[in-house]
Amino acid sequence: MERSRPSITPRAGPCFASSYRSPKTMSAAPRNAYQRILELTPRVEEIMGRLKEPMDAELPTIADRFYLRIERHPEALAVFRGGREQLVRQRIALAGWLSELFVPPYDESYTEKRIRVGIVHLNSGVDEHLMIGAMNWLREELIGALRRITLPEGLHFGETAAALQKVLDFDLGIILSSYWTDLRSRTRNIDRLALIGQFSAAINHELRNPLGVIGTSTYLLKSKLAADASEDVKNHLAKIERSVARANAIVSGLMRLLKVEEPARDSVDLESFLESVIEEVPHPPGVTIELIPGAVTGRAAFDQDQVRQAVSNLIRNATEALGEQGRIEVRFASDSIATSISVSDNGPGIPQATLNRIFEPLFTTKSFGTGLGLTLSKAIVEAHGGELKARCGRVGCTFEIRLPHFLIGRPTIPRTQTSS
Repeated sequence: MERSRPSITPRAGPCFASSYRSPKTMSAAPRNAYQRILELTPRVEEIMGRLKEPMDAELPTIADRFYLRIERHPEALAVFRGGREQLVRQRIALAGWLSELFVPPYDESYTEKRIRVGIVHLNSGVDEHLMIGAMNWLREELIGALRRITLPEGLHFGETAAALQKVLDFDLGIILSSYWTDLRSRTRNIDRLALIGQFSAAINHELRNPLGVIGTSTYLLKSKLAADASEDVKNHLAKIERSVARANAIVSGLMRLLKVEEPARDSVDLESFLESVIEEVPHPPGVTIELIPGAVTGRAAFDQDQVRQAVSNLIRNATEALGEQGRIEVRFASDSIATSISVSDNGPGIPQATLNRIFEPLFTTKSFGTGLGLTLSKAIVEAHGGELKARCGRVGCTFEIRLPHFLIGRPTIPRTQTSS
C-alpha cells in the first residue's frame, strides 16, 4: 500500500492510536429504529438511572453467582483458558459492565462500548448461542435483585422490571450485531477469494509459460543489442522486465494465498521473535524501528513462519510509506487470552476511501505492488482465529494483529484444488 510521502517536520511525536481496535459502530438510523421498537423512552432512562445506586450493591453478588453457573457448564467454562485467575478478573469486569446498564443515555457512546464487548467475546470464542444463554442468566439474576432491593420512591416492580428488560434487549441486540458484522465481512472475503481460487490454477498454468518466454526473449534481446541499443530501446526492455517480474509476483502471491495452511502453533518468546523479524526487514538509515513491550508480555502461541510473514509485510509497508525518514513502533503484549502485535508509523496516513479497500485481493496503489501482501497477512491472521485491523489518522497508521491462543471455529477460506 503506497502512500504519498510528505516532508518530515518536527513535532511533539507521531500520531499513534492508543486503543486496541476501532470497532465498527452501529449507525444512528438503525440504533434509533431499534430504540423505537423497544420503546426505549426517556422514562425508561429515568428509571434505570434511579436504579443505579440500589442495584450497584447487588452486582458483585450477581457476578459471583453468574460465574458459579459458568463453572457448571463445561462448554461455557472452556472459553476461559486462563484458569481461576482469569475468572476472578472477569467477575470484576462483569460487575463494571452491569453497572453501566444503569448509566443512560443509551446513545452512540454507549453503543460503541457495547460493540467492543461483542468483539471481545467474539475473539474469545463465545458463540452467539452461548452469548444468548449467558444474557438469559444475567437477566434472571438482575430481575431477582430487583425483587430484593428497596425501590426508589415512586417506582414499582412491574415498571422497573419492564425498563430493565428493554435495556437488556437493547444490549443483546448491539452485542450480536458484532457477530453479524463479522460474519458478513468474512462471507464477502470468502466469496471473493473463492472466485480467485477458481481461476488461480488456470492462471498459474497458462501465464507461467508465456511469461517465461517473454522474460527469456527480453534477456536475449538485451544481450544481442548490448551497447548498440539506444537509450529509448534499453528503457523499453527494462519496462518489459519489470512488468514480467510483477506479473510473476502476482501469480506467486495468488498461489501463496490459496495455500495458507492450518497454523502449527508453537510456544513463542514474543520479544525475541519480533526482534528477529525487525532485523530481517531492510530500511533506510533515516527510518527508526522501535520495539515496545506492553504491560503484560507472557509467551505467545502461534505459527512462527506464518506470523513472521504477516508482521514482515506490515513493517515493510510502513517502511515504504515513510520513504527515507520517519519512525515505526512495533508494540506487543500477550496475556492469558491473546497476543497483540501492532505496527505504527508517523507517515502520511491513508485516505478513508483507500483504507476501506486495502485488504481486498489485488488492490494496490503502488506502481510496483501486487495487491496481495495485506490480503495474505489477513488470511494468515484469520487462519489463527484472529483479526487484522487498520487505523489511520491525518498523520500515521496503525495495523494491529490480535491472535487468540486457542483456535476458534470461524469461517475460513475454502480450499481449492490447485497445481503449482
